[in-house]
Amino acid sequence: LNLRYHSLVNNTTFHIKINISSISKNIFESYCKHILIPYQNRIYSMMMENLFIFYLSLLLHTLSQYFLLEILILKNIESNHIISLLSHLSLLPNFSSLIIMSIDHVHNVNKQSLGHLILSNLTHLSFQNENISFNQIKLFIRNLSHQLQVFRFSTEFDITYLNANQWQELILSHMPYLRIFDIEL
Repeated sequence: LNLRYHSLVNNTTFHIKINISSISKNIFESYCKHILIPYQNRIYSMMMENLFIFYLSLLLHTLSQYFLLEILILKNIESNHIISLLSHLSLLPNFSSLIIMSIDHVHNVNKQSLGHLILSNLTHLSFQNENISFNQIKLFIRNLSHQLQVFRFSTEFDITYLNANQWQELILSHMPYLRIFDIEL
């Protein structure tokens, strides 16, 4: 049984889905050492929840090595840490789906912070943040690739989100392949 388990774990054809949430520093370090780093070339999906900056800084140093990473889900992570994490995603050739559920007000999103953020394969984007303005969403989307097919967005009600003309302009000019557009106010 141990031999079969060992061969299954070491079989490079099986892709790995990772879920990291609310763990201590010691457990996270062990997780990195024994799971994330040895199997980083097999991880295709990663969900990170409630992580502190220490954990993110450890991940940032190796994120470019996750060649198969396609899906990243960020839950309950402070927005200022999300921007630094996003800048590393452009190095991933297969990255195509990003889901962000931030716990705080998105601030300091400007052209300088997003200037080098080009996610050429990104086809799915989901935002869930209660305090993000339309202008911040627009700036973020303008700096992405134009390959988005699915855009989901959930936020607190704001009258500016009801302006269909601004959405139409954004979709026509920056999301020409969009198939699914889902907004929840």
